[in-house]
Amino acid sequence: MFNPHSTEGKAVTKSANQQPSQQQEPAPGASSKACRLFQLGALVGTPAAMAVLGEAVEGFLSLVARHVTGDFGDVCAEDAERNREAIKHGDRIFSSYLVGEQKVWVITEADRSLTTLLLPSDY
Repeated sequence: MFNPHSTEGKAVTKSANQQPSQQQEPAPGASSKACRLFQLGALVGTPAAMAVLGEAVEGFLSLVARHVTGDFGDVCAEDAERNREAIKHGDRIFSSYLVGEQKVWVITEADRSLTTLLLPSDY
């Protein structure tokens, strides 16, 4: 199982203060403002996810911007509703995006201390 707190030091960290260059429209049912809906905590990415994002048009910060504004990507309606409830009640938030031919997951922990970008195979 993937452990984002691994001591192997292989995760890549981005500053939570960096802002994306474009705002995305919030998902249906999300805030009408294109703003952060929750805290991200530290931003980290696994080496495999960073390699995929490094070769893609849509990069690290773009996916994080989508995630934090309520665009949860390629999740079913039930998971999107769970995410909206998680924002209200402080549970884990999960997004999935297709980047080229590869899925990239974005997971914000329930305590909002950490947001991780990873591939399903990293989990």
